[in-house]
Amino acid sequence: MREETKIEEEIYMGGIAICANPEFKGGMEGFKNYIKTNFKFSNKVTIENDTIQASFVINRDGILTAAELLKATDNQMGKQLIQLLKKSNKWNPGNQNGKLTSNKLFITLYIKTEILKKSISRTTH
Repeated sequence: MREETKIEEEIYMGGIAICANPEFKGGMEGFKNYIKTNFKFSNKVTIENDTIQASFVINRDGILTAAELLKATDNQMGKQLIQLLKKSNKWNPGNQNGKLTSNKLFITLYIKTEILKKSISRTTH
């Protein structure tokens, strides 16, 4: 008698997959607004211009995990970005072919000190 093996995973032939990336509640505009609203700049910023880069994972439950600072000249601003990411509300998770997936995302903040100094001086008067 011959035994049959049942395969639980789906096997895809070809290269077609339907994917949806994770989405912040409110979309990317909502995420940008969350960062803009909550990222606080010190009036003691000494770096002329800076680029802060970080990565993070949105897991299958929509929870932001594994936030990692990749680049920042000013460590305080970099740490602040990581803290903001960690406090982020739950996301709608990504999926592939209807199955929830964990996805790694990247964020880059461009700090323009001249614009920042003008903005801070307006808010402190």
